[in-house]
Amino acid sequence: MPELSVIDAIDTSSRCLSPLRQLVAIDAALNRDLIARGALETFCYTEGRRLDWLRRYCDSGAQSPPETLARLALVRAGLRVSTQVLLPGVGRVDMVVNDALIVEVDGQTYHMDERSFQGDRDRDRVALAEWGLRTMRFTRYDVELRREMMVQQVVAALRRHLARPL
Repeated sequence: MPELSVIDAIDTSSRCLSPLRQLVAIDAALNRDLIARGALETFCYTEGRRLDWLRRYCDSGAQSPPETLARLALVRAGLRVSTQVLLPGVGRVDMVVNDALIVEVDGQTYHMDERSFQGDRDRDRVALAEWGLRTMRFTRYDVELRREMMVQQVVAALRRHLARPL
């Protein structure tokens, strides 16, 4: 049996994966430079409407499946989401929503030890002090099993932010 390329494997995965899980695979491959965005034009197994949806929502910035899920939920709620935004003094953040709020999706792997925990809090303070951006942190559990709650909390925080006088 011949070996499939990454793009062929993702294309044929439309037969067994949900559109959402196929999007997660595409984002991961884009992020790791295993495929180029234009490679989606070569898909021949993925149905047309699904392919249009995948083209619309794929993003090379997602560094994990929960980041893809969170970004998609926020975008589908009508929010503007920029991924992997570099903020001088802070570093790269997972997402900036509506140019007003940082959203981080924290997995246990990189956020378990005291040093990384403290580093996150230091970054949050600099983001607020230097950029005026508050940070909301969500876990993989939040994103995978409580996505609706995550979106509601982000929307509420944005409303509060817009209601504040300068």
